[in-house]
Amino acid sequence: MINDLIQFLPKNPLLQSISILGILCLLSAIGYGITVKIIIKLITKMFSKTSTQLDDILVKRKIFNYLAYMVPALIFYNFAGAAPQFTAIIQRISLCLMALSGILIINSFLNALGDIYQKTKFSERLNIKSYLQISKLIINVLGIIIVISILLEKDPTILLSGLGAMTAVLMLIFKDTILSLVASMQISSNDLFKIGDW
Repeated sequence: MINDLIQFLPKNPLLQSISILGILCLLSAIGYGITVKIIIKLITKMFSKTSTQLDDILVKRKIFNYLAYMVPALIFYNFAGAAPQFTAIIQRISLCLMALSGILIINSFLNALGDIYQKTKFSERLNIKSYLQISKLIINVLGIIIVISILLEKDPTILLSGLGAMTAVLMLIFKDTILSLVASMQISSNDLFKIGDW
């Protein structure tokens, strides 16, 4: 479709690439608008009519809204070749946006998982909040490393190796905090205390 429009754009390569960027921005805005205003609204309406609360929690945690961020990123990534002057940077930014969207989606899913778990009878015996927080911390750190590696065009394993030395320093600094967290997890998992013990 964009190739058909090129004949109407300026002949200067730089101006042509800038014009194509403008078209991609417009297409991305339209795609995002359709996804949020129509598709997600239909999904939300459909879920509101079901008897289960699981899908309502997914909507409440805005998982589908974060999925919508993928639409502009995919449009820019797939049509980046139409703007040769900016192809590499467009693809890198698009991949970063996809990675950040993925982080938000996973975090929201974990929050939804916590909400769902709180509605079960097992929540009275075992609190999984600490486990979810650790999972989110690991995912966020890995996600940030991936984003940085995309921007710098470096292998993520190189950044991870550097992170290993930093982790050792952080463990020394936050030793008491980590010990408290581990202790709270052990208390929760081993069910050492119950409501009404004192």
